[in-house]
Amino acid sequence: MNSGVRRLADLRRDAMVAARELQGDPQPLGARDMKTLLGLSSAVAAAPSLEELLDLAADTAVGALGAASVSISRWEIERELLRTLVNSGQLAPGETRHPSDEIYRLSGDDPLKELLLGGQSYAGMLEDPGLHPLERSLLERLGMRSCAAVPIMLGDVAWGELWATRDTDPFSRHDLQLLGAIAGQVAAGVARAELFSRLSTLAFEDELTGLANRAALQERMELAFDRLEDGWGEVTLLLCDVDNLKRLNDMRGHHGGDWALKAVATKLRARIRLLDGRRVVRSRTVRAARR
Repeated sequence: MNSGVRRLADLRRDAMVAARELQGDPQPLGARDMKTLLGLSSAVAAAPSLEELLDLAADTAVGALGAASVSISRWEIERELLRTLVNSGQLAPGETRHPSDEIYRLSGDDPLKELLLGGQSYAGMLEDPGLHPLERSLLERLGMRSCAAVPIMLGDVAWGELWATRDTDPFSRHDLQLLGAIAGQVAAGVARAELFSRLSTLAFEDELTGLANRAALQERMELAFDRLEDGWGEVTLLLCDVDNLKRLNDMRGHHGGDWALKAVATKLRARIRLLDGRRVVRSRTVRAARR
C-alpha cells in the first residue's frame, strides 16, 4: 500500500515540475492547466490498463488544448514506423478511435523521424511552405489547419508521439509545453504499466522455458475449483515427466538438460496452441489447493 502511495506522490510531483516549467512561458500557466495536470497524474496512477491510460490522456489533451483531435502513436523503432493506438476528438471519415492498421512509415533521413528520435516538439500550419508532406496530407485529409506534436519519452528513448490538430488558430509555444507535460504523464503511466507487466511475467512465468510456473498453476487451479463448486464445466489435469533427465544432465551438463526441457516445452506449446483454455505449466510439484 505504501509503495502505491509513493508512486502516486511521484506522479503528482512530476506534474508539479512540468507545471513550474510552464511558468516561464509568455502565457503563464493558469489554475485550469494546473488542475488538468494534477488530475491526469492521479488518473494515470489509477488506470487499470495501458489502453485506458492512453484514452484518458488523449481525451484530456483535446479538452486542455481546445484541439479538434489528438492522436497517440507508438514508435516501432526497428520497423521505423509510427502506429496509431488511439484517436480522440473529431474523427475523419473512415478513421476509428482504436485503429488496427493506421501506420506511418518514417525511414531514412525523414525530418519527422529525426525530430522524434531527438525528443523534439514541433508545430506547423497548412500555410507554411516548409510543412512536411506527411503533415500536410494528414491535415488536408482531416480538414484541419494546424498541428502540433511532442514525443513521449521513456528516459532518452522515444516511446511514441502525441499529435494534435486544430481547424482554426495555430498552436503556441505554451500549447507545446502543455502538450509536453501531458506527454510526460503518459510516459510515467507507460513506464508503470511496463514495470507491472515485467513483474507479472517474473511472478507467473518459468524463466527457462517461458511456460507458466507453479504460481500460475496454483492460481488456475483455484479458479477451476471455484467453477466446479458452482457446477460449471469440468477440469482435467494431465501430468507428464521428461525421462532420463538426470542422466542427460550427468552426461552433458545442465545446459544439455536445459536444452531438452526447452525443446519439450516448445513441442507442448505448439500442440495446445489451437485448444482454447489450455495451458502448459512447468512445475516440480503439484499441490491441490482444496479437496
